[in-house]
Amino acid sequence: TSASTANAAVVIGAATGAGAAGDSALFAVSTATATTLYRFTSSGADAVVSAGELTQLVVLTGTPSTALADYLV
Repeated sequence: TSASTANAAVVIGAATGAGAAGDSALFAVSTATATTLYRFTSSGADAVVSAGELTQLVVLTGTPSTALADYLV
């Protein structure tokens, strides 16, 4: 099953430094059976990653791990 946005926020944790509101990033969070991709859009000028700032984009069922090369175009 895929990770919830709340669980994903816990796994991702916090950034090493504060970003600006509107900054975005892509995170891949894996469970034992799937990898879920989340788009992060910062709602404030802080280093916190919260569930409300994550949007689930896709669940790669049957793919419990990925590599950076999987995301290069």
